Amino acid sequence: MTDNETANADLRAELERVETEIDELGRNVREVRGSMADGGSMDPEDRATALTQVEELEAVRTGLERRRETIREQLGA
Repeated sequence: MTDNETANADLRAELERVETEIDELGRNVREVRGSMADGGSMDPEDRATALTQVEELEAVRTGLERRRETIREQLGA
């Protein structure tokens, strides 16, 4: 395997990992939002914590989506 083939294989593996993480974060965001919707008795402090968690997860997901696009460009996909 040439250096270029190895680099492409590494990028494809990273792309797969990034896509998996994006999917997992999406599920986590949906779960947190679902618990907020289901938790009519959720106190304001818990609601604020959940909202912060959603914002943090979405920020990480946005960073991973950017990384995915960069990898795709590097692969020429």
